[in-house]
Formats: sequence, C-alpha cells, structure tokens
Amino acid sequence: MDWKLTEIQISKINPTVKNPKTRDKAGFERLRKSLEKFGRVFDGIVNAVNKDGTYDLIDGNSRLEQIKGQKTGMYFVPDKRLTEKEYREFNSIFDVAKAGELDFEMVFEDLGQEFMDDWELDFEGGKEKKDLSDNIDLKHIIEVELNSEEDQGVGLGNFMIDTVAKHIILTGFRYVATTSSIAIANYRKKRKEWKCTRIGRHQNRGSKSQFKNFNQRITTSWEYIM
Repeated sequence: MDWKLTEIQISKINPTVKNPKTRDKAGFERLRKSLEKFGRVFDGIVNAVNKDGTYDLIDGNSRLEQIKGQKTGMYFVPDKRLTEKEYREFNSIFDVAKAGELDFEMVFEDLGQEFMDDWELDFEGGKEKKDLSDNIDLKHIIEVELNSEEDQGVGLGNFMIDTVAKHIILTGFRYVATTSSIAIANYRKKRKEWKCTRIGRHQNRGSKSQFKNFNQRITTSWEYIM
C-alpha cells in the first residue's frame, strides 16, 4: 500500500468517530506550541475518499482542532481504501507502533532543564518524574501523629495534606493538589515546600453544580517540593 501527501479541504475531513486515543492537556499544549514555532509539516492521515467526497480521519484529531479556520490541510491518503477493520486497526496502533521511546535524559543533557520545563516534559535534574496514577493499584497506610494543639482544628487539613504529600514524594512520585480555598492558598504560599504551578478559573467539564457561578471560581494548583 502506497500513501500520497494530498491537499484536502478541511471541511471535507471527518473527525474520528470512535477514537481510542486519549488526550492530555500538556500534550495538546505542546502540539500548539510546536505548530506555532515550527509550522505545519503535514496535518494527518485519512482513509481513501468516501462516495460523498469526504475523508475519514485516521490520525490527527488534535491537529484538526488546532488548524480550524484554515481552508486546506496536507494529509496522507492511501492508494487503496482501508476496510472498516483495517481502519480501526491502523487508528488504534499508529501512535504506539514505534521502534523506541524518547530518551528524556539525552534530551535533558542536550537542551537543558529550561527546555524540559518550557515543553512540559516530566523530567527534572536527570530523573524522570513519576506519576502516582501509573501505580494506582498500590495501597498506602499513613499514620499521622498530632504533636500539638496547633495541629488540630483549622490546621488539621493542611497538616494531613502535608504529611500525605511528603510520604508520596519519598516513595518517588509527584504530588500536585488543586484548591479554590484562599486560606489553603495563603498557607501554601508561605511554605517553601509548596510551589504554585497554575492560577486560573475552574473548568467544569460536563457536570452540573447547584452553586451559582461555580464555573467562574478561581483555583490554584500546587506541587509539593522537597
């Protein structure tokens, strides 16, 4: 099967209806920055033309969102139409059918921490950051001892969170927490262990709230650093 890079009207591209690929916010932002800095090399892969003149997208859903407003895009088109089964197989395997993974340490040594941070690559000081969700099946039992009256009452929540965060960091994982509480934000602002990573408005994705202006509240995200 041969593929030809073809200019196609964006209005004729059908997004993938059943897409098994997940999207993370950081990756979508990296794509935006890459397109902004280096331009568009090609915009995706499609199946051969449908009877109605449209094309079913195989790969490039995120790019399609990024280039909305453009009249045309450059897409690889096969010289032979993929069957429904072949279409689903290729759509599922394209992004994972790679001979290797990115060597984060090599990129870090070559381009430095500033590059890693700028492109939101989870690698710091020669050590790749871990995500606790990768080991979500692990169970932790944490005992918290309150040594003074100051640790009780209002300060109990912050004390508990600090203890849990420290435990998670010591096991080799990251700990990032988001809050809309001004009191908690002020507490973390005074603590050297907490680093503010984001300030913005809450994004409510699909759920309904009984509280007025729920979607307009300001939230802050904090990473516990040791």
